[in-house]
Amino acid sequence: MNIRFFDEYTRSFDEKDVLKYMKMPEDHAFGQSIASLLERTDKIAKPKAFYMECKVDEITHSSVTIEGHKFRSSILGKKLKDKEIVYPFLQTCGKELADYAKTLTDMVEQFAFDAVMEFYLRQITAVAVADLENRFPDEHVVASSSP
Repeated sequence: MNIRFFDEYTRSFDEKDVLKYMKMPEDHAFGQSIASLLERTDKIAKPKAFYMECKVDEITHSSVTIEGHKFRSSILGKKLKDKEIVYPFLQTCGKELADYAKTLTDMVEQFAFDAVMEFYLRQITAVAVADLENRFPDEHVVASSSP
């Protein structure tokens, strides 16, 4: 089984991106609080992702068996029709950020930090997906499915 793991990244977003995600103006005063959060998280953030190559054993109308693990889903069966190999992936913003979030007591700061964690998650996901897309010719499509 071929596994690719990712834990290296350079933060590519700033407080303006987070404000926009929160549907707030880029010049909102809250941006200073978010910038401060980002400075603190830069020291502790360790988002991670991985994907692995897996053989599809069987596809039926109601399930898919991948490397001996049966998934009951007619939708997944339709998405994987005629596929022999799949690349499941998993990503996390990291335990470090989740632990830090528990220390925040201000409700507005907690709301902002949730958006910050979402950005770290999106960033590490983009790193893993880009690596996967670069492994294949252009006619292959990377698609995802989530419960």
